[in-house]
Amino acid sequence: MFIGRIREMDVLHRLTAAPGFQFLVLYGRRRVGKTTLLSEFCRGRKAIFFVADEFDAKTSLDRFSRQLLSWAGLAEISQPFASWDAAFEFLASRTEQERVVLVLDEYPCLAEAYPRISSLLQNLIDHRFAAGQLFLILCGSSVGFMEREVLGEKSPLFGRRTAQIQLQPLLFAESRLFFPEWKAEDQLGAYGILGGIPQYLKQFAPAETLADNVRERLLEKTAYLYEEPKNLLRQELRQPALYHSILTAVAGGASKIGEIADKIGEPSDKAAKYVGTLVDLRILKKELPIGVPAASRKTIYRMEDAFFSFWYRFVFPSTSALAQGMGAVIWSTRVEPYLNEYLGSVFEEVCRETLWQWNQAGRLPFVFDRMARWWGNDALLRREAELDIVATDGRAALVGECRWRNEPVGRADVEALLDKGRLLHFDDYYYVFFAKRGFRTGARELAADSNGRLTLVSFADMVK
Repeated sequence: MFIGRIREMDVLHRLTAAPGFQFLVLYGRRRVGKTTLLSEFCRGRKAIFFVADEFDAKTSLDRFSRQLLSWAGLAEISQPFASWDAAFEFLASRTEQERVVLVLDEYPCLAEAYPRISSLLQNLIDHRFAAGQLFLILCGSSVGFMEREVLGEKSPLFGRRTAQIQLQPLLFAESRLFFPEWKAEDQLGAYGILGGIPQYLKQFAPAETLADNVRERLLEKTAYLYEEPKNLLRQELRQPALYHSILTAVAGGASKIGEIADKIGEPSDKAAKYVGTLVDLRILKKELPIGVPAASRKTIYRMEDAFFSFWYRFVFPSTSALAQGMGAVIWSTRVEPYLNEYLGSVFEEVCRETLWQWNQAGRLPFVFDRMARWWGNDALLRREAELDIVATDGRAALVGECRWRNEPVGRADVEALLDKGRLLHFDDYYYVFFAKRGFRTGARELAADSNGRLTLVSFADMVK
């Protein structure tokens, strides 16, 4: 079953319906579902789907030739093309009047094997493809390569694309569809453990419980997911051991460059370089309090990838025990008792997703263009303070709190949120409180008397 990707599929349908040559660049981290999306799109269409695995240039050309000739019905009577130029010239002649989709999947592998390929495509786009009906799609998992060597200003292909999509992990609203019969809280648990990565979500069995899935498909040393983060680091990076150490440090609480550098025993400038690579890979994220300049010393780094976050917090510290087949024990003693606490930050992300969706739907008092957390000093109370959500258009602010606890939120908690507005400097304020178990009568009365300034949202409301 194909789940989600409605907007991306709409873009693909719109491009293929438009007249003339089209050129889409689609990229995103491994396992995020690029190939599945394109395969679903190509189903029933006239399409050539070429996966450029790690072969040399001649082998790649031979494989592409066979696929191209097979599509043209000439595989039995024609020899492979002598050059990429000849292969693409043949394709250009076949697409002068007919819409055909050509997918070059894992394009970075092809470019490594045949470095001239981007220049060749540039020339073909300018002089042959532009007048035809080809729909060219370049797809890649190396985010840095695709942004630099395909989309970047120095790329031969710069300015030729007609659209680009950086495919992101699925949102919670989409991810929970993998487990339609589960309770919403367990759906959030799966999302917090696996993130919105379709390949990982498909590893969990909907007919089994969340606990059974974690024990059998994550805490079992023979399982696909057991060493997946380490395997991804080996595939993406030249010094995986150093990056592994950085992620271990961040999972252990180090959040500033100096702290991370001390943990891994490297100079701060070197640590910053490697941390930047992990940010580019969307494994870590760089955070600043909203409204603070980018060069501020308040910069911190946190896990962005939920699966890496869960793995480095719960799986990696227990690898010795897991190697001895103690998955059930680790679940009951080291994971399950702390899972609700861990899901607190996951719930925050889901609340932000919800607000972005409401913002796009025009369901809020104003349209905001940025949202982040805020932290700093509360001079009145003489202590550090934090706001889970501040969304703003520069004039008004929507200030929010997210509470993932097993009891309803009372009036005093909501009043504390309203008081925190004084920590910021905007012209107008609105407030939203998200809560796992809903709200007590006093809190609801406060919202009713707020003239629309305060919105209370339970988790049950969010998943309706």
